[in-house]
Parts: sequence; structure tokens; C-alpha cells
Amino acid sequence: MTQDLKRQFVIQQAYEVFARYGYGRTTMGDLAQAAGMSRPALYLVFSNKQDLFKAVICWMSEQGLQQLAAEVDALPDLESQLNHACLQWILRGRQLASTYPDAADLFDTRFGAVTQLYADFRHFLSGLLIRHGRDAAEDLAFLLMTSLKAFKSEIQDEAELRKIIALQVSLIARAG
Repeated sequence: MTQDLKRQFVIQQAYEVFARYGYGRTTMGDLAQAAGMSRPALYLVFSNKQDLFKAVICWMSEQGLQQLAAEVDALPDLESQLNHACLQWILRGRQLASTYPDAADLFDTRFGAVTQLYADFRHFLSGLLIRHGRDAAEDLAFLLMTSLKAFKSEIQDEAELRKIIALQVSLIARAG
């Protein structure tokens, strides 16, 4: 197995471990065991748990955004694209956290890598707005991202969440 394939395999296995146990409860021993290697072998691929966690977050971002890009390309207009992207972004995280409560660490902005995950999604939203000729795309994406963070933590009912996201997206799609 090449070094790149080994690294990718470790990241995918680590994702499962971090999702199940969170960052704090996960050890390098847990991560090595999940990848089917010794701890010393794991340290040859990633120098520490923090670096591996960052790699997992980057992988999550890349995978999620690639999937969203394919999905939104099939939708007819900006509003439906933004609505789909925002709902999927929030609901996928919620589904993971409902399966594994400690998966919340994968979305906790106290971790610097997670801040980048949010920035990547905001950039994705900005790209959609730019493609549809919206002025102030960066500002609109920031506004939408900021409101999504609040909605995610404040609205527990999924039907209410869908309703309020659709309203916010409608306002953003018509702006600029």
C-alpha cells in the first residue's frame, strides 16, 4: 500500500473513531487499532492525534462539499441549491450526532480545524452566489453561514429547522 493510500485509510478509520468517541476520549491506541496497525506505525503516518483530527476534518469537508456540489448542480435555481446545501450541511451533522453523541466534536469550533470546515462551507455558498451573479456574495454567504450556526444550535425540531432555513435562504437568494 502506498503512503498516500495508507494515509487515506487511516483518515477514514479515524473518522469512525472520532465520531464514536469524540476527540477527548480517543487515544492514538484507539486510532491505531482501528487502522489495523501498531501505535509506532501510526506515528509514522501522523505525528499526533491533533494532526490526524485535522486530516479527518479536511477529509470530511472535501467529501461533503464534493457530494453537495454534485447534488446542487442538478437543481434548477439558486434558491433550491442554497436550500439543499444548507439543509444537508446541518442535517448530516445532526444525523451523525444523533447516532454518536460524541461526534459533536467534529463540528465544535473550539477546534481550529473545525473552523476551517465552516469556512470551506461558507466559500462553497459564496461560489453558488457568485455563479448566479449575486453582488456581495461573500457577505451574503457570511450572513447565511452565521444564521445557520445559530439555527443549528437553537432549533431542535426538524420541521421548524427546515422552515426557518427555507425562509433565510429565500431572503438571501433574492438579495443582491
